[in-house]
Amino acid sequence: MTGFQFARLKIEGPYPLRRGAWYRVTDETSETVVFDVNRRPVTVPRSLVELVGGPPRLWTIVPRPVNAVRVPAHWGWWYAVCPSCKHRSALNAAPQTMRCPRCKGVFRFAREESYLPGDWTPERIPDRSSQQGPERRADSGGPG
Repeated sequence: MTGFQFARLKIEGPYPLRRGAWYRVTDETSETVVFDVNRRPVTVPRSLVELVGGPPRLWTIVPRPVNAVRVPAHWGWWYAVCPSCKHRSALNAAPQTMRCPRCKGVFRFAREESYLPGDWTPERIPDRSSQQGPERRADSGGPG
């Protein structure tokens, strides 16, 4: 492996990783990827991760997990994850950029995310008023 790589889970799993958050990769094989999570290694099957060649610089927009306990209910069905510090923030509009309240970084949004529904447009956030929530997928469970 040359240079730093970053990765995140493509689906939910029994791993101590935040939905939508990117983590530095410390090692990889053809079968596994090792994440640096709070200075501890977390090994995940390679088939379950998305790898990128450098640190991501875009907010990730993620659907609220059905059984979320650490995401405030008043945020609704969607929230954003900072690409720099992994802080979660309410997503109440569809701005072009947003400042992270924790690290103060200003980043654009990743509007082509696989987490987003097909009707997503840059002009609006997905409808959060629905009581059904985001489309149920295999990766919509697990802690937020």
